[in-house]
Amino acid sequence: MSSSHKQSHIFYLSALTVISALAVVVLHCNGVFWHKPTGHVWLSACLIESLFYFAVPVFFMISGCTLIDYGKRYSTATFFKKRAKRTLVPFLLWSGIAAVFMWSLYPELDWSVSYVVSGILNHRFMDIYWFFLPLFAIYLSMPVLTDVQHKVRTFCYMILFWLVSVCLFSFLRACGVPDIPHSLAAPVCGGFLVYPLLGYVLHHTELRKTARLLIYAGGIVSTAAHFWFTYACTPEGGDIFGFFCDYLHLCTVLQAMAVFVFVKYRATAWSKSTRVQRSILYLQPAAFGIYLSHQYIIYLMNELGVDEGSLLYRTVGALCIFLILACTIRLLQRIKWLRILLP
Repeated sequence: MSSSHKQSHIFYLSALTVISALAVVVLHCNGVFWHKPTGHVWLSACLIESLFYFAVPVFFMISGCTLIDYGKRYSTATFFKKRAKRTLVPFLLWSGIAAVFMWSLYPELDWSVSYVVSGILNHRFMDIYWFFLPLFAIYLSMPVLTDVQHKVRTFCYMILFWLVSVCLFSFLRACGVPDIPHSLAAPVCGGFLVYPLLGYVLHHTELRKTARLLIYAGGIVSTAAHFWFTYACTPEGGDIFGFFCDYLHLCTVLQAMAVFVFVKYRATAWSKSTRVQRSILYLQPAAFGIYLSHQYIIYLMNELGVDEGSLLYRTVGALCIFLILACTIRLLQRIKWLRILLP
């Protein structure tokens, strides 16, 4: 692999990180989706929800690209120390901040130690921190994955096994096909582990144009299905049709793959623009801090009376929140002791 090709790969992972962080902010500014509005607000809410649903899966895919081969760089003990400093400590600190925030709003609750511990582990104080538990499970799987021989070939088998035993079988059950036992689910590729495996395979595989076009087509069709069925099949006054609102659904997998591959193969062209390259490389170190903190800004906006149904707020407003937080976090990261909170 040439040095320019390596640089392109590094840049595209940074670009994916920034895009995914922005997508998370847009999704959470689109919280009106879960209130099931009517008319054009429901239409735009479904469209935004389906277009940006790739955010968390792509984050997990990036982890596969950057961490599965950690064994070539350092020991497992060092790996866990680095991960603890990078994610476990911020998770505990920010969960503590969320607990204090909730206590200020609801002091009448029973704030015993067991309640606080349970609230942190079950992301009761800040629901978006659910992301950390599957992330930790992925990290705990890495020592096995890093020692796998013939990784791409083995991971392709595991992904295929997962697609059949989880995605296909779940779809067939939803369609009323009887007698498909849940015990057939892939034991070697549980939960969100499929995403780091996919990220690793796509990162280390050069795809021909035909393969890329097929992946893009799959992503477009999946996104359209997510949008249309959620929009059209949600009854007025009833529950949201949530069949596609699942990170382990085949449509989500296909969308995440399409976004990942598109950015990977567009990165070289983007990196030729000095302005784009500098912007991405400036924003990327703030991405994790944005994820940790943005919900507080959204809460503040809601308290100030911002119209949650406003399309301007859910698009331009989300971008402004993202950029303001990014610049603020980059400034705060210059203070050494704050890097514990904003790594």
